[in-house]
Amino acid sequence: MGAIPTSAPSCSAQLTQLAQNQSAGINYTTAAEAANNSSAYHLVANGLGSNLSFSYDGAYNLWSFSQVSCTPSIQSVDVVFTSTTPLGVENIVVTENATSLAVTSARAEISPLQTVSHTQNIEHGGGGNWAGYTFVTSEAVAAEWTVPNVGADSSGHCGASIAWNGYCDIAAWVGESAAGTGSSGIAQTGTDQADICTPTLGGYICTSIYAAWYEFFPDQSNHPCFAASSGDKISVSVSYSSSQYHLALWDFGNSQGCSSAASMAMGSPYYGQFETENPPGNPNGGNWETPTFGTAFTFYPETIATHQYAWLVSNSKNTQITQVTVDAMYNITGNCQHPALCTTNAFDVTHN
Repeated sequence: MGAIPTSAPSCSAQLTQLAQNQSAGINYTTAAEAANNSSAYHLVANGLGSNLSFSYDGAYNLWSFSQVSCTPSIQSVDVVFTSTTPLGVENIVVTENATSLAVTSARAEISPLQTVSHTQNIEHGGGGNWAGYTFVTSEAVAAEWTVPNVGADSSGHCGASIAWNGYCDIAAWVGESAAGTGSSGIAQTGTDQADICTPTLGGYICTSIYAAWYEFFPDQSNHPCFAASSGDKISVSVSYSSSQYHLALWDFGNSQGCSSAASMAMGSPYYGQFETENPPGNPNGGNWETPTFGTAFTFYPETIATHQYAWLVSNSKNTQITQVTVDAMYNITGNCQHPALCTTNAFDVTHN
C-alpha cells in the first residue's frame, strides 16, 4: 500500500494502518447482499415511496478508538443505497454487525451536507469557492485541523436574506485527484460546518451543525459518517494502493472514526488537495454563503510526493489564506517557493 504520512498526533497514522488491516478481512460484497435482502432495508424503502429507485452506493466502517493505546475497535459496517430525487440525494443506510454482517438496523438519511463542487481548475488555481493548496504528485496525503465554532454571517445572509435560504456552509477536506480539474474525480474526506437559520418575528434563529463525511466523486455520492463538535481535533488521510483509494478520518474530540475504500474510474492519483470550500447548491444559483468562524482552519499538510510542486487555490469568498510561519504565501504559481510548506509546514484559512 502507499505509505501513510505520519501526522500528529502520531496515533492517527497507527489508527489508520490498524483500521485498514481489520477492514481487509470484511467481505463487502456479502455485506451489500445482506443489506439488500434484509427486511429492515425494504421496510425503509417502502416507507419512502415506490417512485424512488435505490442503488448500492458503497460502504463505510465506523470506529471507536483508545487515545491511550492508539487502537481502533470497529463498531459497524454501514452499507449505503442512494436515490437521486428532485430535492437532492436520499440515502438508506443499513447498519451491520462488523463480525457477522448481520443487519441490526436501517434508516433513511438526507445528508445535511451540500453537494461538493469539483469543477475547479486545480493546476492553475482557478475557481472561487476553494481556499487552500494543491500539491503534485502525491501517493498519500494527511492533514489535521480543529473544528471551529461557526456563527451566522455577520451581514445576515444566513438568515435575513431570502437569497441564501437560511443556509451558510463551509467544508474542510483533504483529497486526491488524477487530472488537472477535479471534474475527473476526487477521493476526499473532511468535516462540514454549517449554520441553518429560520426566520422569526423580528429576526432569525440559527443552529450550527458539524459533521464528518467522505466522498468518492463521481463514483459515489457524499455521505456523512457521524456528528462532530466545534473544538474537535480532526486527523484525516487519503492514500492509494492496490488500485483503491483509502480514506480515514479520526475525531479526537469524541474518539470516533470513519473509513472507506473504493476503486475509482479516474485511476491513480496525481494531485493532493488541502482545502476549505463553499459548497454549491443554493437554489437561487451559485454557492452557499460562508458562515463566520471564530478560529482559523489551521492545516498541517503532509504529503508523500515525487515532485514537490504546490499551487495556491483562489480564495473563496469571505476567506483568506495566511501561513503560520512564512509570509507572502500568495505567490506560489509553479515550483513550491516555500519548501517547508511542501513537507510539514502549516497554513491558516481565516474568515475575513
